Amino acid sequence: MTVSFKGEKISFWSRLLKKIAPVILVLAIFYFRITNNQNYSDNYKLTFYILGVIAIVIGCYYHVRDIRTVVTEVRFFEDKFQVLGLDFNSKFDDTLNINETTIEIKQKEKSERLYLEIFSDFKYYYINSYSDWSRETLINLVKEYQKRTNKTIFGEDLMPELNQLSNDTLQRN
Repeated sequence: MTVSFKGEKISFWSRLLKKIAPVILVLAIFYFRITNNQNYSDNYKLTFYILGVIAIVIGCYYHVRDIRTVVTEVRFFEDKFQVLGLDFNSKFDDTLNINETTIEIKQKEKSERLYLEIFSDFKYYYINSYSDWSRETLINLVKEYQKRTNKTIFGEDLMPELNQLSNDTLQRN
């Protein structure tokens, strides 16, 4: 029986804009502050512009690397685990052996947002890194994974809703 879980599809450009907009705003404020101030020498302004361009290039590189891949759907069928999503804006589809796959629940730093890290054979996937999955869907996905594999989920304490499933499993054994 095939079971499927879906999140929203967010285009690469939307993800990039969300990630880079605050950085561009801060740099724009500094730019206008320096260009409109008569107290700064031309040498100081040129140094600021060069450092600004370097910061933008480095920032874009790391942000693009961070947001290029997004998982939009996960399917369970037989003993397989299928991950579908977007790499930039191109679709990808990977099928993994469910017994060789591990799921870990993590929390974003300085945030209440939870995400799942799925890894198998040097492949890593992150679900809900952009708040594109509902909490109920994540809980159901983890429950289905636990039901099919009987593996322990790392970070289970971050989702108290999963405790009921763990308690049921312990009572059966």
